[in-house]
Amino acid sequence: MTKEEFDKLRCEPIKLFNKEVLYADLRVNNLHLPDNIYRYELRHDDKCQGILCEIAHRILVNFQGTILSDKKINLGKQGYRLIDEDKDIQHLGKDNMTVNDYLHQQKNIQRMER
Repeated sequence: MTKEEFDKLRCEPIKLFNKEVLYADLRVNNLHLPDNIYRYELRHDDKCQGILCEIAHRILVNFQGTILSDKKINLGKQGYRLIDEDKDIQHLGKDNMTVNDYLHQQKNIQRMER
């Protein structure tokens, strides 16, 4: 993925562990990420039903997608965290957005919370 392709990439805003993050159904390389964005990968179940079950820095088997966040996600000492899709993920129904749109939105939210 080139820098131009990354800048145009539109991701789905979701809530993961009560934090608004971006979800992309492809691998996103660290190369073009802004310094203030953290990247994680999602794994789906072993039965290939598309049920999300784990988040980590890197997923090799059963890759489902990438999470981009303006805040770190605690992965614990093991370096991964299990996901209960019904409890831990909420689809927001918002329009897809670029990473820059997301960062701008998050800055505005932080300003309003102060």
